[in-house]
Amino acid sequence: MQTEIQSLLSSNPPVDAYRIRRRNLFLGRWIRHGGFYPDPKLRLFRRAAANLTMTPQFEDRPVHETIAFDGSTSTLDHDLIHHAYPTLENYIEHMDRYSTLGSELLVASGKVSRSWPAFVCNVVLVPKLTFLWNYVFRLGFLDGREGLLLHLYQAAYTSWKYAKAWHSARASRQS
Repeated sequence: MQTEIQSLLSSNPPVDAYRIRRRNLFLGRWIRHGGFYPDPKLRLFRRAAANLTMTPQFEDRPVHETIAFDGSTSTLDHDLIHHAYPTLENYIEHMDRYSTLGSELLVASGKVSRSWPAFVCNVVLVPKLTFLWNYVFRLGFLDGREGLLLHLYQAAYTSWKYAKAWHSARASRQS
């Protein structure tokens, strides 16, 4: 990838920005299925072109920041190796922190599961459907034990996020 980027930078690239596919590693294994690959992220763009013709901006979000970019884009040929979670402890800590940040987004948008049916749906059913969709229909099971753990914990993250949003909204109403 380094050679590809250097080649682009020394030439006149045909587009204003490039996405880089992330090859996510979980517990040392490349997770190829279940929505974790190619996982393209906009990471390389020409500042001069952006300043003159379009405005790249980070979207104001507490988690999963992205660059809003309106110019022409392409995807690099090589992947970025993303050593995201080398241990289960790292992953669980990360998901705990991200579920708190995700819950803040839910609270800000008013999605706090106030009714019992909404609470059960968001804390129980949505995580189960998330697991089923990613592990079965998006072939996450092909990534072995690591795929199973990753998708189980992703489902747990979804449950935690909704439970934390409900709890935060309840605490705000009580104070």
